[in-house]
Amino acid sequence: MPSRPAAVVPSKAPQKQPLSELPVETKTAAPNLPQPSDLSEKSSVTEIPPATPRAGQQEKDTGVPNELELLERARHSDARGDYVDALATIAAHQRLHPTGRLREEREALRLHALIGLGRAAEARQAAQEFIRDFPHSVLLSSLREMLASAL
Repeated sequence: MPSRPAAVVPSKAPQKQPLSELPVETKTAAPNLPQPSDLSEKSSVTEIPPATPRAGQQEKDTGVPNELELLERARHSDARGDYVDALATIAAHQRLHPTGRLREEREALRLHALIGLGRAAEARQAAQEFIRDFPHSVLLSSLREMLASAL
């Protein structure tokens, strides 16, 4: 004979208490978390702090993007044959970034602009300084060819 399920006796539902009567434990909150009103649109987690200048560094650190921007401008002037503007931009780069990361490229551009202006003595001097400062540069062979054909 099949068994019958036991009778279900309805249980008493727990009584709902108003929220104001529920106990609140305040010790579980994290004490040092910023409140939503304290957070700005930019989180400090995503911001990169500026680099700390090295001891004795005289250079105004405006960053590689600024260095690159100046050299691109000089490169465009050089490509147009505007060697005077190229040299002026190179001089600005040297003032702002005397020991910048793109110094080798700057000096190669200087040499090309000097040759473009026909300033042979200055170009020879710049070439000697380039060889002294960057003896293992990948730009050396092309600069030597340029010097040989121009001077």
